[in-house]
Amino acid sequence: MKKGFYVGLFIALVAAFILNLKKIEQPKKPEVAKQQQGEIESPPTATSTAIPESLSLKFYKELPDDIYFCGEHLILDENKKRTLADVMDAEIKGLSSDSIREIRNNMWFSYIRNELKAGGLHDDLKYVPIAESRLSPTAESSEGAMGPWQLMPGTADRFDLTIIPKDYDERCDFVKSTEAAIEYLQELHKEFKNWSAALAAYNTGEENLRKAMEAKRTRDFYQLKTLHPETQAFPFRVMATKLIFKNPEKYGFSREGWLSESVFAKWEITEVSLNIDDEWMHIDQIIQGLKENFPDWDPSQFMKYNPHILDSLFRGKYKVYLVKESGTS
Repeated sequence: MKKGFYVGLFIALVAAFILNLKKIEQPKKPEVAKQQQGEIESPPTATSTAIPESLSLKFYKELPDDIYFCGEHLILDENKKRTLADVMDAEIKGLSSDSIREIRNNMWFSYIRNELKAGGLHDDLKYVPIAESRLSPTAESSEGAMGPWQLMPGTADRFDLTIIPKDYDERCDFVKSTEAAIEYLQELHKEFKNWSAALAAYNTGEENLRKAMEAKRTRDFYQLKTLHPETQAFPFRVMATKLIFKNPEKYGFSREGWLSESVFAKWEITEVSLNIDDEWMHIDQIIQGLKENFPDWDPSQFMKYNPHILDSLFRGKYKVYLVKESGTS
């Protein structure tokens, strides 16, 4: 995975700066005034292999006998069809035309797609962070997973993502977390050989999947019945998300307002390395320092593109991103 930051052909990195920030004054660090984190509820998951009475048979009847997912051919037998239909119903209930449009028009969706391509991974994997978090950088699970890719603290540490509780969390950084997720997915696919199993391992952890396979004496994910229901459903949730986003009208949604990815062609992203020399610096002072060094930058966009900065930063080195949304006004 390369270290440079760009979004395929759509977003150009215009500069990288190292900015040393010092405070003009030393106010007492506030004990409250933390960023509101908007903890989201996990998207609904389906666990039953039987079609409930409340679920329309429409999804089940319209599913083909086989599909291609991440370039792999998957035969949909009776149980797989029922599970996928069940998951489709749950996912559709958690979406709207507005939410689909917001995800589809998100700059980072294009970034993820192009990073997957650069990493040699299948385009279908761009639906993983949608299934995980609805592409929300501040999504947090009850188990402690965080960010658009829902990375656990242990996974973050494994891939060198910095976490300073309540202040700075690179799992919320689209650049850093996407780089980590791609490396993790590559490792999982190398071990488990197919994407259904790799995604199950991504959800539950590779050690849990290994134990389940050893107990069942099979490498076939679809033969495992002892995994957590959320893990059993997760590959189907990614498949369902793909089906909905590829053909939203079929499931009652509209494409109205969808942007072409070419919209991002003139957007400019500046990566800035921050060196905090003082003991700590409040986020408002960081924004002030950036504005002084980049007078044409719109500071109101800071939190939108830097959700990994949760509050004050202590002495150290950090990355921030300044985005100029060219051609959008």
